[in-house]
Amino acid sequence: MIDITVDASGAIKFAEDLEKYLTEVQTIGRILQYATSVIWIPNIKTRLFKSTSKTFYQGELGQTMRQLDPDFVDRLGGGNWADVTEAERRGYNKGEITEAISQAIKAEIADATKGHIAVGVGDLDILNSISAGVANSEVGHSIWQILNYGTGMFVPGGSSIIRYGKQVFFNRTLDTGVLAWKTENPGFRGREYFVQLDNTFHESDYLTRDYVIRYMANIVKRLSYGGKGV
Repeated sequence: MIDITVDASGAIKFAEDLEKYLTEVQTIGRILQYATSVIWIPNIKTRLFKSTSKTFYQGELGQTMRQLDPDFVDRLGGGNWADVTEAERRGYNKGEITEAISQAIKAEIADATKGHIAVGVGDLDILNSISAGVANSEVGHSIWQILNYGTGMFVPGGSSIIRYGKQVFFNRTLDTGVLAWKTENPGFRGREYFVQLDNTFHESDYLTRDYVIRYMANIVKRLSYGGKGV
């Protein structure tokens, strides 16, 4: 008779450690949160604060219509509106919206949902509450969605924005003041600071995934040689 005794305690311990380091919120969740904080979110904020404007409207924000086109003001008989800066007329506060979005972008605490461990990027309640006048209600989306995806919303290019009512503004293309009762803006392309228009990650953001994969591979290697996971 051949009597064989097999000690499986090592294999069981190996499997238990793998489960602990690769599937538990307290361990892999902490790695996901760290990678999100140091790689993914800084990339998002870099894109968020990168200006994509090609109209150079910033140069006129501190000027009044009287300064921009005095002849136009005279033709309309003047008024208080002529001495209000373009920034005041638009309700524009440079950097206000991007800063508010930036403050809302953070790595949430990892959570297990439906068998998956995930880390959120950004407080949706805060993001959805950010507004710029009535811009977020005109097309039924929050301002951060409009800025990320553009006025086309999830498709390349943009859809026209039509406004009715008396409008006085400076037309940069014509270099003159304009009085209009209907305007049509062709819209704008999204800034894509969170994800690209097709909802895929930016190439640089995959570094976050790569970091987590390297961690997992390192855990398997260290446990295979009898070491500790972390």
